[in-house]
Amino acid sequence: MINNRPIVVKQWTANFDFDEEDLKNIPIWVKLPNLPLSCWSAKTLSKIGSGLGQPIYADACTSNIDRISYARILVEIDVTKELPKSVKVKDPKGRIMVQELWYDWKPSYCAKCMRIGHNFQQQQQNKGIPDMRNGQQQQRTLQEGKAIVNKQEVGSDKTEASEEQWQQVKSKSAAKGQKALLPEQQLQTVNGFNSLRETSQDHTRKRNEECSTRFNKVFKLKELKEFVKINKVEIIAIYEHRVSESKAEKIITKTLPGWKWCHNVSSTCKGRIWVIWNSNRLQFTMTGSHVQMIHGVVKSSTSKTEFQFSAVYGLHSINDRKALWDTIRSIEKQIKEPWLLMGDFNSILGADGRIQGREVQDNETKDFREVVEDYS
Repeated sequence: MINNRPIVVKQWTANFDFDEEDLKNIPIWVKLPNLPLSCWSAKTLSKIGSGLGQPIYADACTSNIDRISYARILVEIDVTKELPKSVKVKDPKGRIMVQELWYDWKPSYCAKCMRIGHNFQQQQQNKGIPDMRNGQQQQRTLQEGKAIVNKQEVGSDKTEASEEQWQQVKSKSAAKGQKALLPEQQLQTVNGFNSLRETSQDHTRKRNEECSTRFNKVFKLKELKEFVKINKVEIIAIYEHRVSESKAEKIITKTLPGWKWCHNVSSTCKGRIWVIWNSNRLQFTMTGSHVQMIHGVVKSSTSKTEFQFSAVYGLHSINDRKALWDTIRSIEKQIKEPWLLMGDFNSILGADGRIQGREVQDNETKDFREVVEDYS
């Protein structure tokens, strides 16, 4: 986005011509809510995407089936046609189902200008007719696509003001001698990209709402309890729980009674890692809390078993993960006991670690590969 305008990057060709280029096919992220797990293969997703346009790839969560509430694919779609709200899918047994479609963004296309970014017919519908009563002229401001009118006194000898005159003054020199507009009087334009221009306060509020409702949902806690029981788990690490510290104690105590826990809130305000253990069977002593790791010692209550334990949740960028690799090397030099190092490193060892998406670059795998080779 530059100046609230979308940018589409396309591969250059030798015969490219700006005059003849007519941008109609746009890559758009499409969500497939409640898609049956039998339809999550790359072949099936490709067939569904082909019904909309040219499928490009699926996101990481879809490829790894980390999120099953919806599948998400990127499809190059002809925006001159109306975007379908659903597609019909036939399973191997011949049964037909209607799959709902959600779009991350629906671009506006003007059939008159043959350009993306606005719709001439929609603009014509949104335009209102000025109503002249008792020497008053109604000026129009656009808010959420509807015409909102504010009355202003004008003399009979004044000509009708053009829309270009009603611009919000920003420079100090130009603003001299003019009255400041109140927040509710300021002109506002609303488009499809408001979500990309949210304030830091809005982001913080949304983040807090997510943190208070993510892992504390009943079905997720039930899954955790059943997983621990079925697999006879005595110690477990939870990542990206998005639960505030004030609510964590109550949730863990209710889900796993008698278990103890620790977190890395002291190292990062997001507190992205929990380590929870059955205090009746073993004891975990945290010796290190880091942004991307919790490290400590596990001792069995019923035997002399003792080992080092690290729960890792790597950050998303290569530079941010360098601190993680340095921490791992530092710990390795200090310990002699067996060491269980586990978690989500947010990195891969080679090209076969990425099923779909862009080609794997060497700098993405180098650091993680060196750590594994050094200490395996």
